[in-house]
Amino acid sequence: MQQSSTRKPVQCKLWTRDLVLIILVNLCVFTNHIMSLSTFPFYIQSLGGTEALAGMCGGCLA
Repeated sequence: MQQSSTRKPVQCKLWTRDLVLIILVNLCVFTNHIMSLSTFPFYIQSLGGTEALAGMCGGCLA
C-alpha cells in the first residue's frame, strides 16, 4: 500500500498579534525620541544656555 504525499505546506501568518504589538511599541518609542530631540535645544536655551550649547547637547542626545 502506497501512502500519498499530498500534504499541504504549513502556512505561517506574518501579521500576528505579537508583531503588531512590537510595531506599535516601536512607533511609540521613536515618536517619543523624535519629540524629545526636537524640543531639547529649546529647553536648554530656556535654562539660559547659548545656541552653541543647545546644539551640542542636542547632538549628544541624538
